[in-house]
Amino acid sequence: MYKVNNEPIGVVFPHIEPNTDKEGRIFWIGIHPNFLGTGLGRNLHTIGLYRLKNEFKAMSYLGMTQVDNIPMRNIMVSNGCILNKNTVISLQYSI
Repeated sequence: MYKVNNEPIGVVFPHIEPNTDKEGRIFWIGIHPNFLGTGLGRNLHTIGLYRLKNEFKAMSYLGMTQVDNIPMRNIMVSNGCILNKNTVISLQYSI
């Protein structure tokens, strides 16, 4: 959990993807709605990357978000991520 002035701002859950050579992923990242657009999401992502490298000993990081999630894409780029030219297919099932 990420706190500023002892107030909860958001959470980040980094992990190593099973059956990979130490490939780090952020399983979940979320910021409280009151703090959207404040720049604190970048800090939260930075914490996740730091933990992947230093605590989980990740050798790489693969981040994913929806194509129209421009704020998250901007956060990733601002933290040094580059667009991977490989494509991922996403399928959705509506109940």
